[in-house]
Amino acid sequence: MATRRTIVTWLVTWGSAIAGAAAIAALGRGTVFPPVAVLLIVTALSAAAEHIQIPIPSGGYLSFGPAVSLPAIVLLGAVPAAWTAAAGTMICDQLLHRRPIPTMLFNVGHRILAILLTGVAWTALVRGMPATGRATLLVYEETLLVAVLALLAVYAAATTLQVAAFLSTFRQEPFWTVLASGAMWQLPTTVILGAFGLAASVLFNDTQAVGSVGYLLTAILTVSLITLLYTSRRQQLHELTNLHTAVADLLQTLDLGEVLNLLADKVTGIAKPHRLWITLHRSDGGYEVALAKGIDPDLLKPSPEELEWGVLGWVLANRRSQRIPDYQLDPRRTRGSNAIFHPDHVRAVLIAPLLAGVEPVGAITLTKPIPDYFTEYQERVVSTLAAQAAVVVRNAQLYETSQRTLAHFEALKAISERINSQQDLQAAFDLIATSAHEVLGADRCALYLGEVGKEITHTFTRGLPPEHLQGAVARLKEGIGLLSVAMRQKEPIIATDALQDPRASREMAQGAGYRTVASFPLRYRETIIGVLALYHDGVRQYGPPDTALGMAFANQAAIAVQNTRLLEEAGHRAHQLGLLNRIFTRVATSLSPRDLFDALVEELHTTLGYPLVTIRRVDGGQLRDVAHRGYTGIQETSPINAGIIGRVARTGQAAFVMDVTRDPDYIAWDPRVIQEACVPITHQERVVGVINVEVIEPTLRPDDLHLLTTLAGYAAVALEKAQLYEQTQELATTDGLTGLLNYRAFWQSMERELERSMRYGLPLALIMIEIDKFKRFNDAYGHLRGDEVIRMIARVLQQEHRAQIDIVARYGGDEFMILLPHTQKVTAAEVAERIRRAAEATPLISAVELASVTLSLGVACYPEDGKSPDALVEAVDRSMYKAKQQGGNAVAVANTS
Repeated sequence: MATRRTIVTWLVTWGSAIAGAAAIAALGRGTVFPPVAVLLIVTALSAAAEHIQIPIPSGGYLSFGPAVSLPAIVLLGAVPAAWTAAAGTMICDQLLHRRPIPTMLFNVGHRILAILLTGVAWTALVRGMPATGRATLLVYEETLLVAVLALLAVYAAATTLQVAAFLSTFRQEPFWTVLASGAMWQLPTTVILGAFGLAASVLFNDTQAVGSVGYLLTAILTVSLITLLYTSRRQQLHELTNLHTAVADLLQTLDLGEVLNLLADKVTGIAKPHRLWITLHRSDGGYEVALAKGIDPDLLKPSPEELEWGVLGWVLANRRSQRIPDYQLDPRRTRGSNAIFHPDHVRAVLIAPLLAGVEPVGAITLTKPIPDYFTEYQERVVSTLAAQAAVVVRNAQLYETSQRTLAHFEALKAISERINSQQDLQAAFDLIATSAHEVLGADRCALYLGEVGKEITHTFTRGLPPEHLQGAVARLKEGIGLLSVAMRQKEPIIATDALQDPRASREMAQGAGYRTVASFPLRYRETIIGVLALYHDGVRQYGPPDTALGMAFANQAAIAVQNTRLLEEAGHRAHQLGLLNRIFTRVATSLSPRDLFDALVEELHTTLGYPLVTIRRVDGGQLRDVAHRGYTGIQETSPINAGIIGRVARTGQAAFVMDVTRDPDYIAWDPRVIQEACVPITHQERVVGVINVEVIEPTLRPDDLHLLTTLAGYAAVALEKAQLYEQTQELATTDGLTGLLNYRAFWQSMERELERSMRYGLPLALIMIEIDKFKRFNDAYGHLRGDEVIRMIARVLQQEHRAQIDIVARYGGDEFMILLPHTQKVTAAEVAERIRRAAEATPLISAVELASVTLSLGVACYPEDGKSPDALVEAVDRSMYKAKQQGGNAVAVANTS
């Protein structure tokens, strides 16, 4: 189809020129040309006549060419007339009108062919007529009259048919349709112009012309002038009528969309473009395509380059229409316009400004894939209609703005009335999202609360997939992206096309299905507490009124957030105060750190709702669990050099981790955890433990860290108090010289262990130890040396008993007791013997002499040697004295009988 059209176009343009040249070559043999001066004069007249154009009522214009070409045929002959017409047409089309080469070739070719055909007819009719008869017009009046009429008819028919073929080819319309629409006015207009030229030339050439031909030509000259004036007047009336009708139709509505569609329909009826779009000036100073027909509106976004250097920018800056015969040859074509003005779709371009007074409201652009399609007539009519329509467009814009402003106020009023009564942040967000959809057309909405580059504490969304929410939160935490820019700059940021704006994420926009993103920071006093984001599935231009309304929505959201936060903080503070009061009471009344810590984790878990709580104490290189809630299978100990709690224990610095996956020290005890807070328990400038809470929802806030720090202070006070109590207890139950249990603590332990043995039917052994000849040694070397001996024996006993099981005590003076739970008498005797040998083998270094110490040991056992503490002590005492009676350094076992 395209090949056939190319061939036909070539035949109509180049074919006409080649055929004309061939015809001149064939008929020009033996032709006598007039003087060069005459040829130059006629050529100049032909160029001037081609340049002068008059309107015709059917639309378009017709040149004055016939008024020169036909007299040239009569006066000079067909071939010279064709030469001068061709030369004049080339001069006019190239130098004056700058028409495309194909159009110039057609104009030259069709005029040559029409002139030669008319010349042949003229020659045939006046052949045999003497030259004198032609000059005087007296003898051959009738023949000459017929020849003149034939001359006019043949030329008019030849040019009309060729022009119709040319227009049919380039407009891609049926030949007979084009011929019918133009022939009614083109044929008579061509005849009138030709008759005008003939009458003037004949009268000028022979002032003696008389008779019917002379009178006829005089009459034709007069009628031609009257007819030209009539057609011009009729054309003007036709244009005014059409403009009046169009403007009247436009004034019937104030809806901007209807106005633009009516304007597009009227212009389409006049110029029949292949593509049409209307660009309007926005309130923010930019331009947008408000209506497009025959092309995707997304391709028509005016770029800064096009507005500054392109044809559209030229039209808007100069406030004048622009008709371009072939845009592909226009030097103002920009790189960004290649997608719009593709050579296969756009050749001829007509752009008319919409001027309301002297200010451009916008512009209407028409294109056609046919070079030199639009005429001066169409340019004039479209420009006039655009100027009239601009006022209507401006009125419609003002009306639309007023209606939008009214809707904005109504929405803002409704939100303001209801927002203060909302105590639930989710309900407040739903209200804002609904209003944003109804008034601003937002298809999706999101509210992010927190600090940019740090933590996002709350999120609310409508219409967005979960992965988009996660991506948006991640970008806010990193401080990148459109929303982060709005929060940092504390002003609205609009990405009209998120697929093109580098501040937006193209992948996220494609995934969620939106194009425009409007972000509005939430300001409370001088602090930005979040950002409100509105998403539009299509490209949405935000003017100042829309931006102001979006900011008003954000301000209302900030109020709602703050109201909710105040309520939440009041409730949270009440819980905290109650908790602190209870903990303080426990601190004041409890002497057991374990009981205190157990109560503390219970309050944190139950009252404040922390799902996972643990308190750990520093135990050398380990952190040992003291109390916990919420965990299953938690390790009792963990290394102090691992995990977030280990870091806190090592550094003494509290940790507030809003995303545990981003902390390299985090060790997972529960895979659901997403946030963690940990504070050190410090006593005497030394970390003695940590309080750690973990949550599975993003609910932690800085206040939680303050609360835990306060509780850690309470825990430190409780620990100090418990340590003081333990020291007091230790002083009351411990022998000051040896560090062993004292007499009172021994009897308490004795009663407790004997009761347990009696309850479970278990044996209980008792060993009594006395240092041999201690009084003599004490008298000889003094009490200090005696104390040294007692401490040495205490060390031997501590080394030889079972730690954490046996109980060792200093019974008094040089006597010691050892309780051995779950131990038979035979085993107890073996232990006593081992102690005796160890004491004997331990040297005593003295300033006087090197001596060794010996012991006398007695052994008794429950139940065979006694079933009460007194009976058992009496039995072991007798056994010990029995060993002494044997000379000391011996073990004696109680006799059951």
